[in-house]
Amino acid sequence: MTILQSDGTARVRELFSLSGIALMIFAGLFPGYTWTAEGAKVLTTSNWIFIAYAAGILMILSILLYGLGRGGRKEAAFLICFAALIALGIAIFRHSGDRFFLMTVCTIFSAAGIDYRKILKVYACLIGASFILMFILLGAGIVYDRVVEFSYGTGHALGAAHPNSLGRYFLVLTMLFWLLWGRNHMRVTAALSWICAGASYAVAMSRTAALLLVVFPFIAAFAERVSRKGGKYLRYTGNAMYAFIILSFAVTITLTVFFERGNTFTPDDYLWNLAERIQIPQDFREANGLSLFGVPLNGVFIDMGFARTLLHNGVIAEGVLIAGMLLLNRRLISEKRLDLLAVYFILIIYTYMEHILDVPAYGFIFPALFADLGAHATEHEAGGSL
Repeated sequence: MTILQSDGTARVRELFSLSGIALMIFAGLFPGYTWTAEGAKVLTTSNWIFIAYAAGILMILSILLYGLGRGGRKEAAFLICFAALIALGIAIFRHSGDRFFLMTVCTIFSAAGIDYRKILKVYACLIGASFILMFILLGAGIVYDRVVEFSYGTGHALGAAHPNSLGRYFLVLTMLFWLLWGRNHMRVTAALSWICAGASYAVAMSRTAALLLVVFPFIAAFAERVSRKGGKYLRYTGNAMYAFIILSFAVTITLTVFFERGNTFTPDDYLWNLAERIQIPQDFREANGLSLFGVPLNGVFIDMGFARTLLHNGVIAEGVLIAGMLLLNRRLISEKRLDLLAVYFILIIYTYMEHILDVPAYGFIFPALFADLGAHATEHEAGGSL
């Protein structure tokens, strides 16, 4: 099997992997439905399903080339783990209809050994291009979006998508800019982040994304400082992240199971919005219970990411997500990638309100679990400060 270790094969595998990730991002950018100008919901599943199939084929070829490259025990374990998670993903798809678990598994494993910076560039180019295209299509009235249902007249006139989508775009693109180009230009990153925060709130009223964009430059600056100091500061930060990840799941599960919404908030209150997001998964759990492989949502929108995984994908998927997030934290700390850890922290907070980590189009942090991080770990050692 030494032929699978040649430079030519490595380049082919990289092409398969990056092309597959690009197609998977493209497929993941679309929810599978849209709205007409009359407000009718139209399924568009057939539009993305073939793209997802093509992406999956390319990714599986890349994974096989990687796993068979040396034929050692680690590679065998890698392939067995991939096969087990694919089997789980198929079971989840059959029981709940959710495709994102399968898509994310393929994305993560196909990134093994690939330069992570190249993966980030693929994400930045595709999400950035779709962001611009969205503004053009919506602004020109070519595509109708739900934003008018929320009475955001000004936002729709400016081409805004659904407020959650627009805020997510701003947040993800700002973090990608910092990871790729902004680490030596913290003031530029801060200015961009705060401009996007204002735009996110003014155009789409996305308060969660706006708040995170305001604090992101400070989190990024803190990560740069810890990265320079290293030693015990790095260890303390890693331990704090372990605790934060476990606490995030514990809080979400507790709120989902035990929280009862009071009547002290009005519909215009941000806390009322938060309470409603907690109440919806609780009602869903009471109606459907917990299952190993999930159940269909049947039109119910569960925004809280960790609760959505538990209820929609099942208990096993929730356990896999917890284990994967802890392993990713361990990898980032061992590689001293505090820049990625800062982004990881922000994404986890955002997942309290939106399901972002389990969507391949936005969960760009997960490929770092197996990707090659070492080539650029110290590229920006000088860092920057606010």
